[in-house]
Amino acid sequence: MSIYTCNWIDSDLNSKKTPTSVLLNEQKEFVAFGYEADNKYTQDIIPYEKMDDFYYFRRFKMRLLNEILTLDANIEEECGKKMKALDVFCIAIKYLKEQVIRKIQRRCMGATDDDVRFVLTVPSIWSVQAKIFMKAAAEKAGINNDQLILAIEPEVASIYFYELRLDFDRRENKFLPFITPGMKFMVIDLGGGTADITVHQRQKDKSLKEVIPPSGGPWGGTAVEKAFLDFMVDLLCKDVIDGLKEEGLEDYFLPLHEFEIRKRSIKLKADDDKDIRIQMSVSLMDLVKQCRGGISSHVRKTKFKDLVSTDGQKLHIKADIFRTLFKSTINKLIQHLSEIFEKPELSDLKNVIMVGVFSENELVQIALRNRFGGDRKIIIPDESGLAVLKGAVLFGHQEKKIT
Repeated sequence: MSIYTCNWIDSDLNSKKTPTSVLLNEQKEFVAFGYEADNKYTQDIIPYEKMDDFYYFRRFKMRLLNEILTLDANIEEECGKKMKALDVFCIAIKYLKEQVIRKIQRRCMGATDDDVRFVLTVPSIWSVQAKIFMKAAAEKAGINNDQLILAIEPEVASIYFYELRLDFDRRENKFLPFITPGMKFMVIDLGGGTADITVHQRQKDKSLKEVIPPSGGPWGGTAVEKAFLDFMVDLLCKDVIDGLKEEGLEDYFLPLHEFEIRKRSIKLKADDDKDIRIQMSVSLMDLVKQCRGGISSHVRKTKFKDLVSTDGQKLHIKADIFRTLFKSTINKLIQHLSEIFEKPELSDLKNVIMVGVFSENELVQIALRNRFGGDRKIIIPDESGLAVLKGAVLFGHQEKKIT
């Protein structure tokens, strides 16, 4: 089976996945999605102070975590305006659905919505209410109930690895299945927002049996971004960061965008261990000068004086202090996994597979290997960030694989 994916391109990022961002006009009609929504809002709307004429929702998927949602519940966009959550999710799903159909029709002339089965993935830790909410949003987006499957993200990742051939048998001259009959394996799905953990065992009939209930928590990549934002507040003070956000979200998001790029490439320890440089906007420097008398003199007065410096345009953050931003999130994940490994059902578990965008981070990989790699094999496959996406496609063709 061939599985095709999209390329989502930003100015300095090329990704198979795109941010959960939606931009709507004053009439609450669709304008843009993903990187396009982010860029259009920060470059074409904020500079001209047209924020009141638009609705900009960013990373709104996480609003479904630990919330009891009704179909009439409201969510706030970045400037505080409210809108029905169901309508926002419906618009996002409808956009993605139309993208899928358009691409299919380029390959298969005459294909329609009726020819497609849609698989909508959700984190394992979402409540039943959140899953009902997602089905309602999909139906409102034009996906018929009999064409829709709701799938648990780490479960479909398990199906993806079930299909992988990683071991080569020279005698048979072919690749062998990685997951063999009777094998138990854990999938840790580290996405942008959540960490989801499942454990399955391959059965003789080639299905996958759930060994323990899925679990997880809000320990994805956005938790590290929150730690960075807290660090910036600690360094520059809350009134400066709040003032920056009020003056314009373009300048507010600039250091966050810079952080996202640096976050993906940070290593446990480099030979030269160069400082992490974060670009500052003119507005940010002006605010610090206005509130604190200048960025350089202010930094020298803080507890970070030996860890952070500036050349006027960029913050230079020592690599060690940058790594500490990951510490809390990684520790919470390790604590949760330690509790899971104590379960008697997992005494013979030897294989742990890490997937999701955040699993590609070296700090996370080494921390888990150091803590759990002694008796277990920690596997991070190529393109691990696409395991859920590709597993969902496979699940749509073999829905009864999970028992």
